[in-house]
Amino acid sequence: MSSLQLSGLIRGLDPCGRVIGGSAAAGCAYPLPFPGMGTRLEATARVQAALKSEATAQQVLGAEFGNLPFEHVVRRMACADTLIHTWDFARATGQNEHLDPEAVELARTFLVAKDDQIRLPHAFGAKVAPTDNADTQTRLLNFLGRTT
Repeated sequence: MSSLQLSGLIRGLDPCGRVIGGSAAAGCAYPLPFPGMGTRLEATARVQAALKSEATAQQVLGAEFGNLPFEHVVRRMACADTLIHTWDFARATGQNEHLDPEAVELARTFLVAKDDQIRLPHAFGAKVAPTDNADTQTRLLNFLGRTT
């Protein structure tokens, strides 16, 4: 599978882009939803199938994804991105904003270590200082520029 195809698989998991439905609104250079990706469940199944191939899992994606192997992008970046956008959608629609604590800790560990690499245009905003009594979820959201 080519890097472009693997990048397409990652984009198919992007909940924000699929809801927004337009590249200008999403601040990205690819059309949304990504052509041929079908439903989110189909996209997930395609990613899972691609991960079963060791060669595909270890294929390095381009600078757009931090020059990381496909497996790392899926297991770290895509999962963290989905987690954060889950909170965004819950907040925007008045639903339960509580995220899985284990997922929050995993995302926080990964993202804090990549702080200088994630402050790109259309990625994460400037950090917000958390209150002294902020819980782990709030600290993660503040780190990513969100206020609670």
